[in-house]
Amino acid sequence: MGYITSITKAYKKARNIVQKHCSETYIPKLLDSRTTNRLSMTTAFRISGEILEYIKTGGWITIEETSGQVGIAPEKSMELLDFLSEFGFIEFDPDNTRIRITDLGERFLELPEI
Repeated sequence: MGYITSITKAYKKARNIVQKHCSETYIPKLLDSRTTNRLSMTTAFRISGEILEYIKTGGWITIEETSGQVGIAPEKSMELLDFLSEFGFIEFDPDNTRIRITDLGERFLELPEI
């Protein structure tokens, strides 16, 4: 899978995760669905970026610590962390209690802002 294809799939999956778990917290209910979709995609990337920025030291960081840093309950953040892992941005330790950033995750953080 190419880098652009991977990013596109990751973007769509992140949007779905945020719509499922964060819509009431981050997205005002009065917005129409078209605007809400744009905001939820932005929120998904913001949260993903915050996670990657926080763990970019390269060391292992607990899931609870990471979740607390970005303001999401650990049980809700697991789906987002699974997403980041599935697309190679992070990896879990053997016990699935800690995460760290991968080379691809570091490359993602280096993308220019648009």
